[in-house]
Amino acid sequence: MAKNWSPNQIALIGAQASRFPSKEATGGVMHWDSLRSTPEKVRAHMHALEAEFSAAENDGLSQDGKRAKLHEIGRKALSEFSKLKGTPDSVTRRQARLVENMAEELSKGKSEYAEEIRAWVAKSEKPILTAMALKDDPRAAYALLSAPHYLSGLSADEQETLRNQFFANTAPGKEAAEIEAALGVCGGAVRSAEAMICERAQIKPDGSDNLT
Repeated sequence: MAKNWSPNQIALIGAQASRFPSKEATGGVMHWDSLRSTPEKVRAHMHALEAEFSAAENDGLSQDGKRAKLHEIGRKALSEFSKLKGTPDSVTRRQARLVENMAEELSKGKSEYAEEIRAWVAKSEKPILTAMALKDDPRAAYALLSAPHYLSGLSADEQETLRNQFFANTAPGKEAAEIEAALGVCGGAVRSAEAMICERAQIKPDGSDNLT
C-alpha cells in the first residue's frame, strides 16, 4: 500500500508556479489569477484527499473493503481533477488578443522592399542562416514571415523557427511564451496529482482497478 503524502510532497506539486508573476505585479489581471489558482486548487484538494485516504486506510475495514473504499475515493478524485484540465476561458481570450498584437507588431515592418528581401534571402547560399541574421530587422521579419516560406527559400519549419525568434523579442511574444509556460506548469501539477492518486488508490488513470 502506498505511503501517506507528507505536506512537503503536496507542496512540491506545481511548485514552479511560485515563479508566475505576482498578483501585485499583474494588478489582478483575470487570466493570471486563473493560472495561479490552478496549482493552489490542486494542492488544496490533495490535502483533503490525504485526510480522506488516511481515514479509509485506518477504519478497520477488511482488505477487500479497504481496497474498494480507496478505489471509490480515487475515482471520484480523478473525476474532480478532470475539471482542472484545459485552458481557462480568460487565458484563451488573452492568447487570442496576443495573437492580434503579434500580427500588429509584425505589420510595423511592412515596406516596399519585401519582395526584394525575400528574393535576396532565397538566392543566398544558406537561406535560413541569412534569414536568422536579419530576424531583428522589422522590415526583413515582415518580408520573410508575411509570405509563403518557399518564396524566401525556407522550409515551413525554418520559417516557424524564424517566427518564434522574432516574436521572442517583442512584448506580446514574451507574454505569450510566459502564458504557455504557465499552462505547462498547471497541466504538470494536475498530472502529478493524478499519478499520486492512482498509486494511492491502486487504480489506473482511466479509473479501472490496477491489478498488476
